[in-house]
Amino acid sequence: MKNSKDSKDSHNIEIFKAEKFDLEAWGLMFDHYRQFYGMPSELSNVKEFLSQRLEANDSVIYLAKYENEWAGFVQLYPLWSSVHLNRLWILNDLFVEEKHRRKGVAQALMQEAMKIGELDKTKGLFLQTDRTNKTAQIVYEELGWKKDETTFYYEYYPKLNL
Repeated sequence: MKNSKDSKDSHNIEIFKAEKFDLEAWGLMFDHYRQFYGMPSELSNVKEFLSQRLEANDSVIYLAKYENEWAGFVQLYPLWSSVHLNRLWILNDLFVEEKHRRKGVAQALMQEAMKIGELDKTKGLFLQTDRTNKTAQIVYEELGWKKDETTFYYEYYPKLNL
């Protein structure tokens, strides 16, 4: 456990690496995140999904508390760059509970995520956000993230056999 020192309310923010014993407490927060994106509440499935990520060690999750309340989280997934012969990270999920927004929680979580790239000597960290998410874009750019102006990203969603 450590305190973030880089935000305006940093003395009130604590950042933790997620552990399975925390799951009951922050699983609800992850469920809120999914609801924010229009998904139905599925608390038991959320807890199972997060438990699997932790057990398989296939993602890194940091949690934030603000004044001793669960306030937000960030989740990163590792990938590899064949061209650069190096690891890179996808910052897949970032969420701050509404009552804790604009208090430096997102910045503290982002800074913790950015440390992974520095410690791991990765090619880089990448994230995707909606074009209309101007508030988040300001945070990213203030922290030194650059908008990709040269690459197109394509998506493909296979039909599911139901």
